[in-house]
Amino acid sequence: ARKIDLKIDGVPAAHSILVDRALIVVALADLVRNSIEAVAENGTVVVRASRSTDQQRVCFIVSDSGSGIPEDLRDRGSELYFTTKESGTGLGLAVVKHIVEAHGGQLKIESGDDGGTTVKIDLPDRSPAQ
Repeated sequence: ARKIDLKIDGVPAAHSILVDRALIVVALADLVRNSIEAVAENGTVVVRASRSTDQQRVCFIVSDSGSGIPEDLRDRGSELYFTTKESGTGLGLAVVKHIVEAHGGQLKIESGDDGGTTVKIDLPDRSPAQ
């Protein structure tokens, strides 16, 4: 109804990594849902996946054209029960962070002062070839 443009970009060539697929799907779905809630009508949400240049890590990136996160709140984004939403529980990003760290990865939240937020999930490649 808000005419949000959702783009999927840069999915790496067929290559599997060892993760709990259901948990990574939960994490990515939560990030996409947060981004959709953050953008205004005619906003944009982009989901990208890429490999590090050394092929040792896989990165999932969710970016939006929303209003951004104020600098003083950026570090609190993944804090358990912290929310700026009227109906939020404060569990979303905390759960995402837990899932990512349980996979040996890192969660990074970047937001510009002029708007837009990018959340990066950086996971080690633990594929059978590794």
